[in-house]
Amino acid sequence: MIGTTILLPLEFFGIRYCEDETRKQAYIKDFKEKHVVSFLQVANKLLERQGGEYFTGHGMSYGDLAVYLGLQLLNNNQMLESEGMGGIHKDILDKMQEFPHLLSLIPRVENYGKVAEYLKNRPKYPY
Repeated sequence: MIGTTILLPLEFFGIRYCEDETRKQAYIKDFKEKHVVSFLQVANKLLERQGGEYFTGHGMSYGDLAVYLGLQLLNNNQMLESEGMGGIHKDILDKMQEFPHLLSLIPRVENYGKVAEYLKNRPKYPY
């Protein structure tokens, strides 16, 4: 699961640094229609296979944190806009709504012990 999640920021930053506008638009389309969909489908399927709470089935793991971060990346319109991808945010959010079970991971991670403590006290950044 971590490997699938790592691909999201790699694709994202590939788009960010693409200087050819035609290629950039093709990369954005590919990101939205292939990479995002694949990430959501694979993560959802694995989470369901493990019982639906956590990716290991019995408690928080690095995989849960990785997927949480991937979901946060997709949910961050400010970051997408700053990289010239603001127009796809609504499409991504609509696609995410097709996976309510996966989205239920977000509050579980955010309310998990030390994660909750960190999120409450972490420094504020523009993204």
